[in-house]
Amino acid sequence: MFRLLVVLAIGLSTNLFAQTESQPAPKRNATFTAILGGSAVTVKCPDSQGNDVAGKPFVDPPVIDAHVGPATILTIPLDIRSFEREIPVYTFALGTVDCRVMPFTVRNYGYRPKPDKPFKYGFPGPTIVLQKPSGSSLGDPLVIDLTNNLAPSNEGCVQFDKLRPDKPPCVCPGTGSDPQCCSAETVKPPNCFHGDNTTNLHFHGMHVSPQKPQDYVLLELLPEGSHLHEPHSGKGTVAVGSFTYIVNPIPADQPDGTQWYHPHKHGSTALQVGNGMAGALIVKGEFDEFLNEFYARQKQDLTEHVMVMQQIHDLNFTKSDAAGNLKKQF
Repeated sequence: MFRLLVVLAIGLSTNLFAQTESQPAPKRNATFTAILGGSAVTVKCPDSQGNDVAGKPFVDPPVIDAHVGPATILTIPLDIRSFEREIPVYTFALGTVDCRVMPFTVRNYGYRPKPDKPFKYGFPGPTIVLQKPSGSSLGDPLVIDLTNNLAPSNEGCVQFDKLRPDKPPCVCPGTGSDPQCCSAETVKPPNCFHGDNTTNLHFHGMHVSPQKPQDYVLLELLPEGSHLHEPHSGKGTVAVGSFTYIVNPIPADQPDGTQWYHPHKHGSTALQVGNGMAGALIVKGEFDEFLNEFYARQKQDLTEHVMVMQQIHDLNFTKSDAAGNLKKQF
């Protein structure tokens, strides 16, 4: 059985996706196939050593199963850091498609394979598995210790500055499909791109409370070592370094299926999602029980794979100096 999650940030181009976690998995060729003029064209993507990175097999993201029983609540540590990764970049022009590997500095979620092991980082983030209530048992709670170890965040608006003509302006309205990231007039947070490394978590598709400390998107989690500032929302909270999300047990009306988690901090959501920060969030329930029982009667094993296609944007969502963590821009 396959679960498919496609992570797309609104307003971003669709020329990139990659998955970097290396684990043994069934060998399924991931070479990119484009449809041009009604014909399918297979495109290879060699790196600097001539290896075809697009031909690597699909792999399942690492899995954290939070279903540990009624007497124990699992706390999931997630750590955010930036790393340079080599990512295939696909370009389309004049009926042709090309690919080259480019170095990008991306933001990654890290997880602990075991409590006494160091963090492992990659994108997409680890898959989190939860269980709905069954019979008299409660659904699983979700407890995540989120730590922000990114670089200090720029809390000012990314925009054209009339008083600094030497500063490169970012893309403004009227430029076709490019995202809007600035204003010709001075604007103030939160209604602008700002806080590039300030983050939080949203559990997309979950029937849980938006109140603190649950699915609390009004949190502004600043990088470790930052100075506190006033929240941009009167109902918001600013924290430095770490924050613990504690979500109530999953209710009975939560649909089974594949959801996802990602940052949802106003001003930097699209930048961070398009830069590697997202992961699958699976809720198991009656349908999974039915499948397991069905295959057990057939005396067959049921194998599940999670396929995450994550879109990494070539310009880190902005052409201004806020995209300075890219090694190359084009």
